[in-house]
Amino acid sequence: MMKKIIWHQVFSNYQVLNFSPNGRKLRLRIKQPLSGQRLALELCNRYDSFDLNVESIKISSNPGNQQSNVITLDNRPQFIVPAGSTLWTDDVDFSVTKGADILIEALFSNEINRVSSSANLLSDQVVHSNIRETNNFIFGITSVALETKVDAKVIAFFGDSLTNQGYFSDSVIDNLNKRGLIATSFNAGISGNRLTHAGSGISRWKDSFGVAGIDRFQADVVDQKPDLIVSLIGLNDLFHPGTGSPLSELPIKEELIQQYKVLINLAKKADIPFVPLTLPPFNYSYNQGKPSWTEEKEAIRTAFNQWIMTQANTIDINDMVRDPSDKTRLASAFDSGDHLHFSQTGGEILGKAVAEKILCLSLL
Repeated sequence: MMKKIIWHQVFSNYQVLNFSPNGRKLRLRIKQPLSGQRLALELCNRYDSFDLNVESIKISSNPGNQQSNVITLDNRPQFIVPAGSTLWTDDVDFSVTKGADILIEALFSNEINRVSSSANLLSDQVVHSNIRETNNFIFGITSVALETKVDAKVIAFFGDSLTNQGYFSDSVIDNLNKRGLIATSFNAGISGNRLTHAGSGISRWKDSFGVAGIDRFQADVVDQKPDLIVSLIGLNDLFHPGTGSPLSELPIKEELIQQYKVLINLAKKADIPFVPLTLPPFNYSYNQGKPSWTEEKEAIRTAFNQWIMTQANTIDINDMVRDPSDKTRLASAFDSGDHLHFSQTGGEILGKAVAEKILCLSLL
């Protein structure tokens, strides 16, 4: 038996949402491909200054939590997640048949009835939350691990909102499983995240943009020991400066490349296959009411993509998603409408293509 992450979502500091947890049941449905006998949850209170009270957590394979099992810590059904921390619960007996959804019902509270540690997704193909005020909102529970005999491959997706939204990453996992490679999802995308700088500037969301990707890659991804890392980061390093953040934070191409080399070397040191994705186009997008694209930024993106195409295992998604008549903008089939983010349909198409490329690379 081995313990495998069957779902993980990196949290960020969403204090801007002023979410009130007290008295609200969180219900998650997690789609996964494995079978197993014992299960544990990772709980996250990393960005909060008050303890998170766990009043109850139940897991089940049946809607309505019939025949549910109680999650405990040190055999106690009620406990706390200390401020600024994460923790794993006890392993509890829980029989999971192959491919069965895992249903979780949890009740949390804290002293001030406000929670910042959370995630805010768009796709619900892997994880679905009942809390929908801000798309697919998740708090409290950040990971699920299952003891299994199945040698599944854990794939970590590292990046910004293009990863965090989940459209392409969920599609990659779905298509790999359809092709017979048993894989589980690990989403380490944070909306607004940059490779070279922490969140800054005038956006009300800046705290949720997180620390620089270069500073979180080791802890958020490498230390979790996934079987493969798919990386799509660096676009916000171009998108934000001069609009939401100071233009002085725009990296030159050499800086962006040098920082990206650190990611490659950290993955190599840990003997984890690393799959970089080229940066997609973003012309006609706006940030804080201003055009975010400039010819200077386009030159940096082009130079970065030319360099990254010389690196091992790179997948050229730029070539897949750009408008054939204008290489500086997303093709309409992939454009959510803001000329920066993928649409659901576009993300699903891209995910299928990336899955095919991963299989061709024979890294798993």
